[in-house]
Amino acid sequence: MEQLSEAQAFAPSEERARQAIADRTDLETLSLVVSRSPIAILVMDHSGAIEWTNNAFAKLTGYSQAEVLGRCCDQLLFGPSTANAAIHKYDDAMRNGSEMTEDVMQYRRDGRTYWVEFRLIPIRDSDGKLSRWIGIQTDVTQRRQTENALQAAKQAAEMNSRAKSEFLANMSHEIRTPLNAVVGMTELVLDTELSSDQKDYLDCVHSSANTLLALLNDVLDLSKIEARRMEIETVDFDLAELVSDTLQTLAIRAHEKGLELAVELPME
Repeated sequence: MEQLSEAQAFAPSEERARQAIADRTDLETLSLVVSRSPIAILVMDHSGAIEWTNNAFAKLTGYSQAEVLGRCCDQLLFGPSTANAAIHKYDDAMRNGSEMTEDVMQYRRDGRTYWVEFRLIPIRDSDGKLSRWIGIQTDVTQRRQTENALQAAKQAAEMNSRAKSEFLANMSHEIRTPLNAVVGMTELVLDTELSSDQKDYLDCVHSSANTLLALLNDVLDLSKIEARRMEIETVDFDLAELVSDTLQTLAIRAHEKGLELAVELPME
């Protein structure tokens, strides 16, 4: 009976020992995984002082574990080009014991800059008191460079588009002024005594000048379309007159080549 009691007393102790061994094995396994992770991981005390870093952190920052122990991330890795907004978020998280995820520009040991997605996770004890911080830093330098290049390309394209629109507007104005003079003077001459041939020639000049003015307006319409400021209008026009004016303009060149240009329009 006494031997049975001793066995019963020993059983819980043996179970606790096995659990302790299992927990230690799990902890060692977890430590091995974290230390060999390709993502930079650091452990900090409640005030933010670094207690431990893995190999990926050393590779990313250029700092060995011995060089960073007891130092804080903002003093060690932040610098002049680190955005104030990111610094404020880090300070707020530290002050409030809250989680943070933010893209941050940091500085390597050799002074070169790089971008990380910095995730800050608070660890609390059984009483809910902040005990440690876990920092996870993923290198996102290439992504940020791509985003910056795309943004620069977009800005350059928008600037080129504005320059083109301004050029077209200026060009249209410079050409429209003398064209209006041609149209006006032609109309004055048409009101004088002219032979039939002279009147036909001047009518052609007048029609061609108006066509050029319409083309200039079309060019400006293209700029409006690109700027999304195009307004669709409904305008009545005479199809027969439009075709006749176009034909008259082309007929002169056709006549020079010994050709006759004609068109037939249906009555309806």
